[in-house]
Amino acid sequence: MTRILSNLKQVCTLAVLLGTASIVCTPHADAATPSPVISLPEGTVEGSLPNGLRYIILHNDFPAKRAEFRLVWNIGAVQQDDTEGGCAHFLEHMAFGGSENFPDRGAVAYLESLGMKYGIDINAFTGHDRTIYLFGLPTDSIAAGGYDRPLTIISDWMDRLTINPQRVETEKGIILEELRSSFQDDRFYDLKIGQNRFSARMPLGTPEEVNRVTADVLEKFYRRWYLPQFATIVVVGDVEPAEVEKAIHRQFSSLKRRPDPGLIHYPLTYSPARQIMLDVDTLNNRETAEIIIPHPTVVTRTIDDARRKAIGRVVVDALSFRLADKGMDTDISDTWYLAGSNHLVLKALESRNVSLDSCVAAIASEISGVMSGGFSDNEIRYHADRAARRIGNASHSGYTSAMWCDDFTDYALTGDRYISSAAQSAQLQEAVRTITAAEATATLREWMSHSDTMLMAVSTSPINAPRRTLDALTADWQRGLAAPRTDFKFSEPYRPTADTIPTPEILTRRYPVSPSDIADTIDYASLGIRDLRLANGMRIIIKPTLDDGDVYFAMLAPGGYGTVPAEQLPLYGSTASYIDMGGIAKLPETTGEYMYQNGMALGMALENDWHGFLGSFTADKAGEFFNLVYEKITDPELRYDDFDEIKQSMIEDLDNDDESVLEKMLNPAPDRQLMARMDRLMCNVLPTDRAYAGVDDVKAARLRDMQRLDLDSIAAFYRSLYTRPDSCVVILTGNFDAASLTDAAVAAFSRLKAESSKPITFTELHLPETTVKERFTNENPSQTEFDYLYFGRFEPGLRNSLILKLMSNIMRNHVIAELREKRALVYSPYVMLNYEGLPRGYFYFDINSSSDNAKMPAVEEALRYVIDDLRNNPVDNTELESIKRACIIAKRETLTPYSPSAWRTTLMSLLKNGEALDDFDRYESVIESITPEEIMQSFRRYINPDLYVMLYMSDEQLK
Repeated sequence: MTRILSNLKQVCTLAVLLGTASIVCTPHADAATPSPVISLPEGTVEGSLPNGLRYIILHNDFPAKRAEFRLVWNIGAVQQDDTEGGCAHFLEHMAFGGSENFPDRGAVAYLESLGMKYGIDINAFTGHDRTIYLFGLPTDSIAAGGYDRPLTIISDWMDRLTINPQRVETEKGIILEELRSSFQDDRFYDLKIGQNRFSARMPLGTPEEVNRVTADVLEKFYRRWYLPQFATIVVVGDVEPAEVEKAIHRQFSSLKRRPDPGLIHYPLTYSPARQIMLDVDTLNNRETAEIIIPHPTVVTRTIDDARRKAIGRVVVDALSFRLADKGMDTDISDTWYLAGSNHLVLKALESRNVSLDSCVAAIASEISGVMSGGFSDNEIRYHADRAARRIGNASHSGYTSAMWCDDFTDYALTGDRYISSAAQSAQLQEAVRTITAAEATATLREWMSHSDTMLMAVSTSPINAPRRTLDALTADWQRGLAAPRTDFKFSEPYRPTADTIPTPEILTRRYPVSPSDIADTIDYASLGIRDLRLANGMRIIIKPTLDDGDVYFAMLAPGGYGTVPAEQLPLYGSTASYIDMGGIAKLPETTGEYMYQNGMALGMALENDWHGFLGSFTADKAGEFFNLVYEKITDPELRYDDFDEIKQSMIEDLDNDDESVLEKMLNPAPDRQLMARMDRLMCNVLPTDRAYAGVDDVKAARLRDMQRLDLDSIAAFYRSLYTRPDSCVVILTGNFDAASLTDAAVAAFSRLKAESSKPITFTELHLPETTVKERFTNENPSQTEFDYLYFGRFEPGLRNSLILKLMSNIMRNHVIAELREKRALVYSPYVMLNYEGLPRGYFYFDINSSSDNAKMPAVEEALRYVIDDLRNNPVDNTELESIKRACIIAKRETLTPYSPSAWRTTLMSLLKNGEALDDFDRYESVIESITPEEIMQSFRRYINPDLYVMLYMSDEQLK
């Protein structure tokens, strides 16, 4: 529930503080010496054509063999007149519907043929003051034809769109579904957007506005505003900038510059009054209040501009420090919001010892103190030095082409420049260190001079909502302003220099490596991977990469909570937390600090069907790290006192509360209820409720189980999993010497003894055997949100996994084509594949979207048509080849020589899904061998159109 209130009589009364305050911002440089302009990244090609079109090009080979294209318009919804509501966004849709050189969906089809995905690599965005079209493509696919064809897409978007009445009417249905399914993440958006042209012209438009759009109205808006002088083309990637520039001149010089229709850059304005908005949530157990002061932003064009922006960050840090010093839980920020406005946000948080009212008053009091007495020299010197060091630590290393495009988009729209050169970074650091207390104080005074438009955003509960009024919060603020001033004595935080902790002796031990320790070694040359099989049954997979960071570590083995009988799950469900709570028995209490000092991290991972560790370390500490892991496996520390304290606290909490946290979360939230039901039906979670099946008094049974919790039993369960080297795999990725790292790993983990043990057995889970349809409530009375789940079992292996992935992408294409493009039943349908190769071999496809209640019978009929068609007709080979190429490109762009984390994640996924390294080494040949006929047979084998789960949120019961 949300409420907005305003009071014109209650405005900020800082007359005494503000009326006499001179707002002075001391210039960093002599006025006669212009500040250096922030340079664009080295190698950037920037230019413009006589018609006004701008372009920005940069070579960047991360990721390799890929380029990003952007068409950036400084035209958006605010340019619409009263008869054109929704037109800016409508045009974005029309751009993908056809143009002179790419009829129908030709542009999308061309890009998809190169391996790109619509909605991911191909997309667009319409805002209040901007419209951005974007696509990526693999540069090795356009090497022969050059850049003309992708640039033709952009030139068509600019001047040759096909806008016909039939397509407009079809697109209306899609946009109306988009409106129906859209939601605003920020619950305080209506408050923050203000009262102005922005709030009156929302980018999507209203249903009434969309229904009024005609082809003639769209054509008029298109011809009036899509002018070359309002556009910028951005190309970043593995390209030759000179060749791209020539192609731009060839393609776009013929576009004529037309008269400016009167482009206005509208400001973001607010009512000259305080306003309050409440977000009332039954789950809220901690109130917050955001005091928001809108004020002009700083556009960063020069070093002095960047320094001015840094002054703002110093002010935020200084205020935060002062309030934390007084025991207040706050979150202070100042960031760009929209148009030319920043929002200074003074967020007060209720805490155990401080009420929300007191925290709001404390913020006001602190600001009042600074306004009258100013910041002190030593505190600003401290915060300025920290800000300078943060600038020095910033790096563009690993900046992807898409990230550079985002920076260039800001530059094209606002003029904002970002420092990318080491020389200018050093120059700014030096400038920031000269920030004075007078400048910081003046900046805060300037911000607060705009406080007559103060916005108050309160998150609260139904119990507290009645007293969170505008008058009450204003009174808290005024009370803080009027509080007696107390001088703030800044003391630089004491940071004791930790003594270097010596390496524990047990970690320094080195153990000999015997040839008999290694049973087999397999090298996968094209992957750059070595796979060692130890005599005790453990595997060690080593993948060197070229980055300069840490070594990434994973240990993975089958077996987890799913090996526990359902009735005993309450006794072992928190094993990971209890074992991680302790350290290592043979190591001192300082081990955690030792690990921190030496760049080590280790965390326990215990899932339903798998267990292990995740960690990282520096290559020079490999021996110590591996010994530490061995000790954690064989001799974890058991903290009985802490365990008993936690156990007693849990018993008391349950004894005092009839509802669990999960029950509280699910009760008011149908979307959470739906997801929880999906997880249960699709076997994503273990059947913990079986422990209490048929029990009359569940609370009493849960209390009994908590009282039975025993740390020794939990430790025994832990050891039964972790001390078995058979089926255990260690994964090591990063920049290291493979030979020395191999020796260290083999020496440490060969010490784990292979013991004859009974096979691991898993709790039996069952997928549904009949069709299930279940309804959940929906706040939108005219809309149905749905998930159709088609599920089954498969034989684990890379080829079958790839078939499932291809099926998912094919299904997505056909669902979009049938439900969106042809029938206009939904806006944005998704098809997601979830699968678990080992140990159960389950999969399910989740087709989800939303539609008008009245259209749901047509949705169900259309989905049945898609499924039947795919089961009875081979997919077009061209479509299949495009999807295969997309998979190959995604693999290439994810698993680069500089991505050790991605390699670790991928190798873990291969192991969990029973996908052999030998097959992964032949990934391209495996995927290329899959035929349209095989895909059709797989749809027949894996999808039964008469056996599915349909979960939906709606006010209407579906048949």
